[in-house]
Amino acid sequence: MKKKDICIAICYGNVKRGTREELMDFFFRGMLASEGSEHERYSNIYYGLYDGYSHVTDEGEYTNKKI
Repeated sequence: MKKKDICIAICYGNVKRGTREELMDFFFRGMLASEGSEHERYSNIYYGLYDGYSHVTDEGEYTNKKI
């Protein structure tokens, strides 16, 4: 069994941990259900995870890019 990468997302100061797929699903649903600044926060996290980063924030700060 392949080990899944655990990612960390920080949104509104709360830390959420999970696999990339779990977090992308969660924040994608958040994007669809929100608008304005909340939508932007969820989008920042979703696209950071999509780009391959493992530590993302709602302010658009990304680290530890996986290649």
